[in-house]
Amino acid sequence: MDSPDVGTVQQDRKDEYKALRSKKSSQQRHKEQQLDASRQRRQQRTAMMNAKRMTSVEQSAEDAIQLPAEYPQDVNFQLQCLAGSADEQKEALEKLRDIFRGTPAAVDAFIRDDSAIAKLRDATAEENCKLVACEAITNLAASHAAENAKLAVLVPVLVDIIHTNTAPNLLQQALWALGNIASNGLELRDAVIASPNACEVILSSLKHDDLNVATQAWFALSHIVRGQNALTPMKLTSELKNSMQSSCPQLVGQAAWALTYISARHHDTIPVIFDRDVMNNMLGVIESSVQTMSLNEAEDIVVPLMRSLGNASAHGVFPLYNPSILDLFAQLLDLPSKVITLETIWCIGNLTGGSDDFSNGIFEHKILWQLRNLLEETTELQREASFAVLNMATTSPKCLEPLINNTFHTGMFALLKTPDYDCIMNCLGFIDVLMVEFGVAGRDYVPEHVMDLLEGLQYHEGESIRALATSIIKQHFNWDEEDDIRDHYTGGQSCDKEPASDRPTSFDL
Repeated sequence: MDSPDVGTVQQDRKDEYKALRSKKSSQQRHKEQQLDASRQRRQQRTAMMNAKRMTSVEQSAEDAIQLPAEYPQDVNFQLQCLAGSADEQKEALEKLRDIFRGTPAAVDAFIRDDSAIAKLRDATAEENCKLVACEAITNLAASHAAENAKLAVLVPVLVDIIHTNTAPNLLQQALWALGNIASNGLELRDAVIASPNACEVILSSLKHDDLNVATQAWFALSHIVRGQNALTPMKLTSELKNSMQSSCPQLVGQAAWALTYISARHHDTIPVIFDRDVMNNMLGVIESSVQTMSLNEAEDIVVPLMRSLGNASAHGVFPLYNPSILDLFAQLLDLPSKVITLETIWCIGNLTGGSDDFSNGIFEHKILWQLRNLLEETTELQREASFAVLNMATTSPKCLEPLINNTFHTGMFALLKTPDYDCIMNCLGFIDVLMVEFGVAGRDYVPEHVMDLLEGLQYHEGESIRALATSIIKQHFNWDEEDDIRDHYTGGQSCDKEPASDRPTSFDL
C-alpha cells in the first residue's frame, strides 16, 4: 500500500499554525488525514479476507486432499473422460473438482489447455452433470491460478443454469461459481456484468424462498459491486436494507460484504440503509455469531458487519442506539482473532472520530485498557489503535487529560520508533494536538528522548513525516521564535532557561 499523500496539507504548516492557532482547523486537518489513511487500510484488509471467502463448500483449505505427483497427467485423463458417457463425465467432473481444490498448479495446467474450458462448459449441458460441473467451476475459479480471461466463456452457461433451474442446491452452486469468477480481476468482473441477463438473474435470486440461495446471490453481487462499472448502488439499497434485517447470519454476512464496498464509495447510500432497526440487527447478529459459532465461521460474518458499521461511522452515522455497544466491542477485542480485532479497532477509531459521547464512554469501560494494551501489539494492531487514540484526542481535546492519566501518551510516543508510516504519522498527529491544546505546558509531557526522536524524524525518508516533525518542533519547541510565550511567564524579562510549567508532572516512558 502506498503511503498517504498528505504533503500538500503540510506544506504551509509553519505559516498557518502559530502558537495560539485555531484548534478547530487543526482538528479538521487531522480528521481529513485519518479518513484517507483508514480508507487505504480498509483496502488492505479487503484483499486479505477475499481469498478466504472463495473456499469450496466441499472441504476447507486445511483439509485439502493430497494428490499424487502425477496430477497433470490425471487432469489430461479426466479431460478425455469428459467426452465419454454421462456417467463417465460425472465421475471425471468429480475428480476435476477435487483436483482443482487441492492443487493450484493443476488449475494452471488445465487453463493452459485451449480446449479444457470448452470441454468443461459443454459438460454442463448434461442434466445429471450440472451440479458437479458447477462445483468444479467453483473450485477452478477460486484458485489464484485462475486469473485468466478464458473463464469468461463459462459465464453464459452459469447464467442460463440460474435462469432455467429451480433446484436450490444447483442455484446455490451456480451463483457461487459466478461470484468466484467475478472475483478474479476487473476483466472477468466486467465479463459477468456484460453478460446478458447476468445481473438480472442474480438480483431475482435475492428473493428466493431458500435463504441459502439468497445468501449465494449476495456473495456474487458482493464481487460484482466492487467494480467501477457495477450496478447502480441505489438500485440495491432496498434489497440491502431488507437483507440486513434478516435473522439468517450467513445471509446478513454476505449482504454486508456488498454493503462494505457500496458504502465505502457511494456515501449517499449510507443514510438510506443505516437506520435504527438495521444497525441494531447488525449488532445482534454480531453478538449471536461470536456466541454460537466457531471462530472461523464467526469471522466471515463479523468482519464485513464491523467494516460496514465503520464505514457508516466515518460519515456521521453512528450505531449508538444499542446501549451495550461498548460491551460488545470489548467482547470482540477479547477474541483470539486478528481480523476481528482489526475491524473492531478501526470501527472504534471512526466512532471516536465523530462522537464525543462514545469517546467519553470509553473512559468508563474496560475497553480503555484494551486499547492501551493494543498500542504494544503487532504493527497492524498498533496502527489501528493509535488511529483510534488520535481520533479521540482530535475530536474531543478534553479527552487528552484522561488519556495522559492512563499513560496513552507514553504508548503513542513509543510508536515513533516503529518503521510503520501510519503509526509514526498517528503519533506525530497526537503530539501536535496535545501541544495545540496544552500550549507551553504540553512540553512537560514530552520527555527528552522523545524530542530526540522528533529531531531525527526531520530527516525521515517520508516527505510527510519530515514535514510534520519539522513543523511540530518549530511551532511548539523552538523557544527563540516564541518570545511572546516567554514574556507570559517572565513578565517581559529575559531568561536563560525554559520557564517552569504549571501543569502536573508528566509520565515518563
